[in-house]
Amino acid sequence: MKQTDKTTINVAKILAPIVGSRDLMPILAESVNKADAKSVDLDFSEVEFVSRSAAHALLLMKEDLQRKWRNKKYGAVKK
Repeated sequence: MKQTDKTTINVAKILAPIVGSRDLMPILAESVNKADAKSVDLDFSEVEFVSRSAAHALLLMKEDLQRKWRNKKYGAVKK
């Protein structure tokens, strides 16, 4: 199966219009990981509120996914 270039995930439909907890991020991460695309856009247009803790968890998730992608693409850097 060929991987698409880009997909969009509607955060409000996956989680809720009010993202009030970092505990919801594993659900979003699972959706991102299941997406068969080179690039995933998160659509927050229907989200009314994101708590600071959820926003922080989202940033950590983004950094973790970027790190995994780099390691997969370039291989782990050995010291």
